[in-house]
Amino acid sequence: MKLLLAAASLGALAGTCVANDPSGGWLSYVTYTDPQDRRITALNTTWNVPSKPESLMGSNAPGWWFGIQTKDGDGALIQPILAWGYEGDRYTIFDACFDWTDGSWHTSEDSYTVQPGDTVSSSITYREEDNSYDMYIVSHQTGKSVSMNYQIQDAQHKNESQAYFVLEHQPNRCSAYPSSGLCTFENIYLEVDGEEVSDVAWEAKQENPMCDSKATVVDSKTLKFEWDAKADIADDAKAVLDEPQKWTDATVNENDVPELAPVWTADIVAKTSGTFPGVPHETQTYTEYHDFTNDRRRVDYTDQGFTKIYRYDVQDWDHQPFPAPKGYKMRLDSSGTPDPLSCCWLWLVDSDTGENDKMLPLTIPTKSTDEGATTINGVPVELWQANTLIPIKTTNDFYIGNNSVPVQVNTFSNVLGKGTVIANTTYTNFVAGPIPNSTFDVPDSKPTFGKCKQCGVDPECPMQQCISK
Repeated sequence: MKLLLAAASLGALAGTCVANDPSGGWLSYVTYTDPQDRRITALNTTWNVPSKPESLMGSNAPGWWFGIQTKDGDGALIQPILAWGYEGDRYTIFDACFDWTDGSWHTSEDSYTVQPGDTVSSSITYREEDNSYDMYIVSHQTGKSVSMNYQIQDAQHKNESQAYFVLEHQPNRCSAYPSSGLCTFENIYLEVDGEEVSDVAWEAKQENPMCDSKATVVDSKTLKFEWDAKADIADDAKAVLDEPQKWTDATVNENDVPELAPVWTADIVAKTSGTFPGVPHETQTYTEYHDFTNDRRRVDYTDQGFTKIYRYDVQDWDHQPFPAPKGYKMRLDSSGTPDPLSCCWLWLVDSDTGENDKMLPLTIPTKSTDEGATTINGVPVELWQANTLIPIKTTNDFYIGNNSVPVQVNTFSNVLGKGTVIANTTYTNFVAGPIPNSTFDVPDSKPTFGKCKQCGVDPECPMQQCISK
């Protein structure tokens, strides 16, 4: 299962956000909530893949899906999905879950292409033994299927008692939606606490309808979505285009967006500020050796006399029940060389999820827009802007110089009325290309006998000292 979270500086804030479903990115939907707030234990349906859109490029990855959620819309939204534009100019089936509990977006490892006219069947089934749900979606024509299990988080105490059928993602133009103008969900089966609900009281609703979209309840087992692919989008409705999108449109011309080098060295000044409670107001100066190709990273805080080395490439079996990477902190001598006798290490494992941390590249999202030429820090650059709304409304400005060299990256986040988070990162002396292996050398860190001592275990390496910057 793929997991996407906000950037590290923002991810810690995600749990503080107050948001829920229905999302503002929905056009039309149908819903049912169990009147006794009991758990939905099964939801199945079949539907046909619509025709292709007339406009194959540049839409907002429209999707047709069904799913389950808490009655307040603030838990795990478990949803098998059919989407156009998720992987280019074609239809794709996959499974996913957006969990409002922590603002995380999870997708299945597999996804498959389906064709207009294909029949798709899908199911959601509760597993009582581990409080989780199995998702399954299959094409009748190809026989290819996608399965994914999602376990309800300990922080969620409400039942998944609400069912949704949804038409989602605002189009830039109505021709970005299929010209057939119709998608029908049939043979719907709903089960609550292990018992079939024979006559489901579905309610058709409008969230932010566009292109004359509407949902219709035909009967308890049949729901119909319609839209007009030839309609115009009114000027006063275009503001809705910025509503949240969980999956994004891959049909934009990705060749236009600069591709940043995966391996580079640079001197960096990183400033953070904002009005959100707890956001640090500080400036950090360091040199970064970034080797995403080999999953290695080193950050030298020369003015403070230490370095941090992140070895995501080495999975150590001393960590149980699964191997994990390690991070190292050492003093720098007068020549800038790490002192192995001062080494402390810790596991690079997420304290909230228990999963291994992963190295993230410096990249410009493919859905960024070119805002034109400008000058920053005295350097001529092209400004590329990316906007996201999930889990936090964020604007990212990438100032890119000649040869795809980053000059500055600015991030502004508005945490749902609770305050702002601002980050400005400046790059100088940027050099793309191989970094000597010796740059990432670390001493032996085996328990008891290693030169490098474990943070929070060995008295020479207090945890606070290890994590401080």
